[in-house]
Amino acid sequence: MKAYKPRNEVSYDDIRALLGVLSGEQNASKGILTTTSDFPPRLISDPFITPFLPTRLELMNGDSLQKWLGGPPEKIGFSRSDTCLYERGLGSGLN
Repeated sequence: MKAYKPRNEVSYDDIRALLGVLSGEQNASKGILTTTSDFPPRLISDPFITPFLPTRLELMNGDSLQKWLGGPPEKIGFSRSDTCLYERGLGSGLN
């Protein structure tokens, strides 16, 4: 999910929408939501979302995405405009 700016977080509604798709699709075993930005800080205490973490829903923010891809943005092909989270050290590391 593209949040366009480093401090724009993915909304609870976007996360719940993915959970709705998962519950409606019988063949889907897991949803993975990645963002170049971050997720709301109290997300893991949301009573609707918490039961799905991490078995049915995996959340990967900018920092986690970079680690998963194998390194700093310069080494994995991100453009200069995509590196703002890396350079500023933003992100909570939820995954």
